[in-house]
Amino acid sequence: MGTHIGAYMGAVRSYLTTDLSTLEDTARANIGFGIGYRTASLIELGVDLDLGLGQTFEPEIDRPVFAFDLLTEPRILAHYYETESFSAYAGVGLLSILFDLELEGINQAGAGPTFIVGVQWRTDRHSLLYLEGSISPFYDWLAYRYRDPTESELEADPLLSEVRIDGEWFTIVRLTLGYRLSAL
Repeated sequence: MGTHIGAYMGAVRSYLTTDLSTLEDTARANIGFGIGYRTASLIELGVDLDLGLGQTFEPEIDRPVFAFDLLTEPRILAHYYETESFSAYAGVGLLSILFDLELEGINQAGAGPTFIVGVQWRTDRHSLLYLEGSISPFYDWLAYRYRDPTESELEADPLLSEVRIDGEWFTIVRLTLGYRLSAL
Protein backbone atom coordinates (compact mmCIF):
# COMPACT_ATOMS: atom_id res chain seq x y z
CA MET A 1 0.00 0.00 0.00
CA GLY A 2 1.35 3.42 -0.86
CA THR A 3 0.77 6.95 -2.04
CA HIS A 4 2.42 8.93 -4.80
CA ILE A 5 2.58 12.18 -6.75
CA GLY A 6 3.60 12.59 -10.32
CA ALA A 7 3.03 14.01 -13.75
CA TYR A 8 1.41 12.65 -16.88
CA MET A 9 2.55 14.14 -20.17
CA GLY A 10 1.93 13.92 -23.86
CA ALA A 11 -1.60 13.91 -25.20
CA VAL A 12 -3.43 14.63 -21.93
CA ARG A 13 -5.51 17.80 -22.49
CA SER A 14 -9.02 16.99 -23.68
CA TYR A 15 -10.48 18.94 -26.58
CA LEU A 16 -14.11 18.56 -27.65
CA THR A 17 -16.10 20.62 -30.15
CA THR A 18 -18.75 19.60 -32.67
CA ASP A 19 -16.06 19.24 -35.36
CA LEU A 20 -13.18 17.69 -33.41
CA SER A 21 -12.70 15.41 -30.42
CA THR A 22 -9.06 14.82 -29.55
CA LEU A 23 -6.26 15.03 -26.99
CA GLU A 24 -3.65 17.80 -27.10
CA ASP A 25 -0.07 17.78 -25.81
CA THR A 26 0.66 19.19 -22.37
CA ALA A 27 1.87 18.05 -18.92
CA ARG A 28 -0.36 17.76 -15.84
CA ALA A 29 0.11 16.75 -12.19
CA ASN A 30 -1.53 13.78 -10.51
CA ILE A 31 -1.85 12.36 -7.00
CA GLY A 32 -2.87 8.85 -6.10
CA PHE A 33 -2.48 5.65 -4.18
CA GLY A 34 -1.66 2.08 -5.01
CA ILE A 35 -2.14 -1.34 -3.52
CA GLY A 36 -0.19 -4.41 -4.40
CA TYR A 37 1.24 -7.74 -3.39
CA ARG A 38 4.84 -8.93 -3.69
CA THR A 39 4.91 -12.66 -4.29
CA ALA A 40 7.62 -14.92 -2.86
CA SER A 41 9.34 -14.59 -6.26
CA LEU A 42 10.55 -11.49 -8.10
CA ILE A 43 6.98 -10.68 -9.22
CA GLU A 44 4.82 -7.88 -7.81
CA LEU A 45 1.13 -7.39 -8.64
CA GLY A 46 -0.66 -4.10 -8.06
CA VAL A 47 -3.05 -1.40 -9.13
CA ASP A 48 -2.71 2.40 -8.99
CA LEU A 49 -5.62 4.84 -8.85
CA ASP A 50 -4.87 8.52 -9.52
CA LEU A 51 -6.71 11.81 -9.62
CA GLY A 52 -5.32 13.90 -12.45
CA LEU A 53 -5.34 17.68 -12.24
CA GLY A 54 -6.13 18.00 -15.91
CA GLN A 55 -7.25 20.53 -18.47
CA THR A 56 -9.98 20.67 -21.07
CA PHE A 57 -10.69 23.11 -23.87
CA GLU A 58 -13.72 25.30 -23.19
CA PRO A 59 -15.19 26.43 -26.55
CA GLU A 60 -17.36 29.20 -25.02
CA ILE A 61 -14.28 31.11 -23.80
CA ASP A 62 -11.86 29.68 -26.39
CA ARG A 63 -9.19 28.51 -23.93
CA PRO A 64 -8.27 25.55 -21.68
CA VAL A 65 -9.75 25.33 -18.17
CA PHE A 66 -9.11 23.09 -15.15
CA ALA A 67 -10.62 19.59 -15.18
CA PHE A 68 -10.38 16.37 -13.15
CA ASP A 69 -9.11 13.19 -14.80
CA LEU A 70 -9.24 9.65 -13.40
CA LEU A 71 -6.29 7.33 -14.10
CA THR A 72 -6.22 3.61 -13.27
CA GLU A 73 -3.41 1.17 -13.94
CA PRO A 74 -3.31 -2.52 -13.02
CA ARG A 75 0.28 -3.75 -13.30
CA ILE A 76 2.70 -6.66 -13.11
CA LEU A 77 6.30 -5.86 -12.15
CA ALA A 78 9.45 -7.99 -12.05
CA HIS A 79 12.31 -6.96 -9.72
CA TYR A 80 15.33 -7.84 -11.85
CA TYR A 81 18.00 -6.40 -9.51
CA GLU A 82 17.82 -6.38 -5.71
CA THR A 83 20.00 -5.68 -2.73
CA GLU A 84 18.97 -5.27 0.89
CA SER A 85 18.18 -1.56 0.42
CA PHE A 86 17.73 -1.10 -3.34
CA SER A 87 15.67 -2.66 -6.12
CA ALA A 88 15.26 -2.02 -9.85
CA TYR A 89 12.17 -3.29 -11.63
CA ALA A 90 10.35 -3.32 -14.94
CA GLY A 91 6.91 -4.40 -15.94
CA VAL A 92 3.73 -3.90 -17.88
CA GLY A 93 0.31 -2.52 -17.09
CA LEU A 94 -2.91 -1.29 -18.63
CA LEU A 95 -3.39 2.48 -18.35
CA SER A 96 -6.94 3.75 -18.64
CA ILE A 97 -7.93 7.41 -18.31
CA LEU A 98 -11.25 9.20 -18.14
CA PHE A 99 -10.66 12.85 -19.10
CA ASP A 100 -12.69 15.80 -17.80
CA LEU A 101 -14.95 14.08 -15.27
CA GLU A 102 -18.06 16.16 -14.69
CA LEU A 103 -21.78 15.67 -14.14
CA GLU A 104 -22.50 16.06 -17.87
CA GLY A 105 -20.14 13.17 -18.69
CA ILE A 106 -16.57 12.79 -19.91
CA ASN A 107 -14.83 14.39 -22.89
CA GLN A 108 -12.29 11.69 -23.74
CA ALA A 109 -11.65 8.13 -22.57
CA GLY A 110 -9.20 5.46 -23.55
CA ALA A 111 -6.74 2.78 -22.61
CA GLY A 112 -3.44 1.32 -23.66
CA PRO A 113 -0.62 -0.97 -22.58
CA THR A 114 1.99 0.58 -20.31
CA PHE A 115 5.71 -0.22 -20.16
CA ILE A 116 7.11 0.57 -16.70
CA VAL A 117 10.62 0.95 -15.23
CA GLY A 118 11.48 2.01 -11.71
CA VAL A 119 13.80 1.94 -8.75
CA GLN A 120 13.04 1.77 -5.05
CA TRP A 121 15.01 2.38 -1.89
CA ARG A 122 14.18 0.70 1.41
CA THR A 123 14.37 3.39 4.12
CA ASP A 124 13.53 1.02 6.99
CA ARG A 125 11.95 -2.38 7.56
CA HIS A 126 8.47 -1.29 6.46
CA SER A 127 9.05 1.75 4.20
CA LEU A 128 10.06 2.20 0.57
CA LEU A 129 10.61 5.28 -1.57
CA TYR A 130 10.32 4.77 -5.31
CA LEU A 131 10.81 6.61 -8.58
CA GLU A 132 9.08 5.28 -11.66
CA GLY A 133 8.63 6.11 -15.32
CA SER A 134 6.25 4.66 -17.88
CA ILE A 135 5.16 5.11 -21.47
CA SER A 136 1.88 4.09 -23.05
CA PRO A 137 0.56 3.94 -26.60
CA PHE A 138 -2.93 5.14 -25.75
CA TYR A 139 -6.11 4.64 -27.80
CA ASP A 140 -8.80 7.29 -27.27
CA TRP A 141 -12.04 5.66 -28.37
CA LEU A 142 -14.03 8.92 -28.03
CA ALA A 143 -11.77 10.86 -30.41
CA TYR A 144 -13.11 11.79 -33.84
CA ARG A 145 -12.28 14.08 -36.72
CA TYR A 146 -13.59 14.76 -40.19
CA ARG A 147 -11.77 14.56 -43.51
CA ASP A 148 -12.63 15.21 -47.14
CA PRO A 149 -13.87 12.17 -49.06
CA THR A 150 -11.61 10.38 -51.49
CA GLU A 151 -12.44 10.10 -55.19
CA SER A 152 -13.58 6.50 -54.78
CA GLU A 153 -15.85 7.47 -51.87
CA LEU A 154 -17.36 10.27 -53.99
CA GLU A 155 -17.98 7.82 -56.84
CA ALA A 156 -19.91 5.58 -54.42
CA ASP A 157 -21.82 8.53 -52.91
CA PRO A 158 -21.69 11.84 -54.88
CA LEU A 159 -23.49 13.73 -52.07
CA LEU A 160 -20.82 12.85 -49.48
CA SER A 161 -19.23 16.06 -48.14
CA GLU A 162 -17.03 14.72 -45.33
CA VAL A 163 -16.06 11.42 -43.68
CA ARG A 164 -15.91 10.96 -39.91
CA ILE A 165 -12.86 9.11 -38.54
CA ASP A 166 -13.47 7.61 -35.07
CA GLY A 167 -10.74 6.77 -32.53
CA GLU A 168 -7.09 7.78 -32.46
CA TRP A 169 -3.76 6.61 -31.00
CA PHE A 170 -1.69 8.93 -28.77
CA THR A 171 1.37 8.61 -26.50
CA ILE A 172 1.30 9.24 -22.75
CA VAL A 173 4.36 9.34 -20.48
CA ARG A 174 4.18 9.24 -16.67
CA LEU A 175 6.73 10.05 -13.95
CA THR A 176 5.91 9.06 -10.38
CA LEU A 177 7.55 9.58 -6.99
CA GLY A 178 6.02 7.64 -4.13
CA TYR A 179 6.11 6.01 -0.72
CA ARG A 180 5.08 2.40 0.02
CA LEU A 181 4.46 0.56 3.23
CA SER A 182 5.75 -2.97 2.97
CA ALA A 183 5.66 -6.12 5.04
CA LEU A 184 9.12 -7.61 5.25
